[in-house]
Amino acid sequence: MILFKNIIYQVLGKAITIFATAIGISLITKALGVEFYGQYVYVITFLTIFFTFSDWGINTIVIKEISNQKEISKEYFSKVLVTRVLFAFLMCMFAVLVAFLFQFEKALFLSVLVGLPMIVSYSISSTSSIIFASKFKYRLDLIVKSAYSIISLSVLYLILGNVTSVWAVVLTSVLGWGVSSIFSLFFVKEYLQFRFLKIDYQFSKKLVLISLPIGVALIINTLLSQIDKLIIPHLLDFRQAGFYALSYKVFEFLLALPTFFINSVFILLANKKHNLKIFDNSLKIFVFISVVLSFFCIYFAPVIIDLISGKDFSFSILPFQVLSFSLIVFFISALLRLQLIVEGKEKLFFYIYLASLVLNVILNIILLPVIGIVGAAFATILSELLVLILMVKEVGITVISKSNLFYFNKVVLVCSLSFLPIVLVDFENDLVKFLIPIILLMLFSYALGLTKEILKLVKSIEEKIVS
Repeated sequence: MILFKNIIYQVLGKAITIFATAIGISLITKALGVEFYGQYVYVITFLTIFFTFSDWGINTIVIKEISNQKEISKEYFSKVLVTRVLFAFLMCMFAVLVAFLFQFEKALFLSVLVGLPMIVSYSISSTSSIIFASKFKYRLDLIVKSAYSIISLSVLYLILGNVTSVWAVVLTSVLGWGVSSIFSLFFVKEYLQFRFLKIDYQFSKKLVLISLPIGVALIINTLLSQIDKLIIPHLLDFRQAGFYALSYKVFEFLLALPTFFINSVFILLANKKHNLKIFDNSLKIFVFISVVLSFFCIYFAPVIIDLISGKDFSFSILPFQVLSFSLIVFFISALLRLQLIVEGKEKLFFYIYLASLVLNVILNIILLPVIGIVGAAFATILSELLVLILMVKEVGITVISKSNLFYFNKVVLVCSLSFLPIVLVDFENDLVKFLIPIILLMLFSYALGLTKEILKLVKSIEEKIVS
């Protein structure tokens, strides 16, 4: 079960990261307060944008290039790594310039300076993931993520009682990324060759230009997902930013699930012989997972938020519920994004995400002063819905068909029947309340043939990977 193994490794890696982040959030907010957490998120969000700049979509292009190669050239991979690191240093300088021009407060500016090494470390770890993805070695990726989580959380725990500055908390992430990049280099050392670890301007220029459509789209897409966390402190305050940041952080974990699956089947999507079948099977799996997760998250949101950060973050519940409602939109658009890359339509991303970003900013400016951070959640949903509509229009595969609509209705029916008892009856025992929909979901899925259909879809993809 190669597919399941790789998905499990990725889920575990993300789960460890999220678990460590949740503990970190709890430590920060309990020791320093929600407003401090809002300031910390503001700095991390700012740096995240430059993470994406340094990424530039190069990984996607490289994986696509090597999808039909049996072996990865040491020269090629070494030059890719050098290009990524060089680009990362340029983005560090750009980040300082932007922070200076926007006149960041002294404490926030210092925090940005402290966080700059993360951009370089991220580039190294991200480039190494090319090997993990192309060779299906997500076990190594799990180790890298675990190293980051253990180091950053351990350092945070040790220093938190003695600091009151945002930069000190950012430093814990810097150390975590630094160690993870060292692990990454160790795991891919057999694909590196020292004599090729030098700047090849022609190669770097060519790679950056080829990646331009995806790179620009990634930047706009990152702005699309992060811009609200930059706007909220200015239209509301850092406290409200902290509440929304938590709800979106939990939502981000859910958004990572389709990425795990896509990482495992992207090589197959890039192969035109398997493309149509793999896309159709993946779409149905995405629909099932996203609808089930939406039902669970909407109903159990209070429990989830309370478990992660306690009662102090109760204002994060409603935004999280609103965001959870849109999971199917995000899941399907993630798959369509990869399909457009396979079809060579990357240039469309710029127009699609730019239109969505403009809509997102406008909606945030209008809704935040009126309905608060819930307005940011609605702005996110409507912006992603626009992305989905535009992608469906452009993709060369039929997405909306009678068969797919019938399948969607069947999944919604199964979930509705599974959750109906706990909606109608107020069970006092939380464990019973949690187990009832799971048991009913399994029973109804089996009775209506969904279980058999899902297993058949997964088996079909597994066979393509093995072959």
